[in-house]
Amino acid sequence: MAASLRCRFEVMSGLLCRTWGSAGGRRGRCAVLWPRSHVCGAARAASRSVCVELGGRKLEITSGKLARFADGCAVVKLGDTSVMVTAVSKTKPSPSQFMPLVVDYRQKAAAAGRIPTNHLRRELGSTPHEILTSRVIDRSIRPLFPAGYFYDTQVSVKASI
Repeated sequence: MAASLRCRFEVMSGLLCRTWGSAGGRRGRCAVLWPRSHVCGAARAASRSVCVELGGRKLEITSGKLARFADGCAVVKLGDTSVMVTAVSKTKPSPSQFMPLVVDYRQKAAAAGRIPTNHLRRELGSTPHEILTSRVIDRSIRPLFPAGYFYDTQVSVKASI
């Protein structure tokens, strides 16, 4: 590699880091980083896991196993609840002067032991609870992005409760 990679932005105290090649304008692969390990690499980081005791229960955060084509992915488990969060963004900034962020939260019915009752047996639309949860996530993470970040970004959250 001709030049070292430098970090473009850091979100959520070092949990999601976007890397860019400084030579040739090529985009580097993103890596999920843990706090105090601010090292951006050209290849996706190997599978990493962190376990923490939280209120007498084990909180486990894992990355690198699922969604390898996403820019960043983490699976968080607390008891019987697991949440997979993926983040993807475009390589070119949007011409508009605002941060285009889309958050999609879905709670899988099969994971909760329910089967959809429609004739197709699919989970078609979002429920009001899912829409409100998406808005809460959007408003929580939007201030964490740096000023001047105008890349289309999509965050997808899949929960099994």
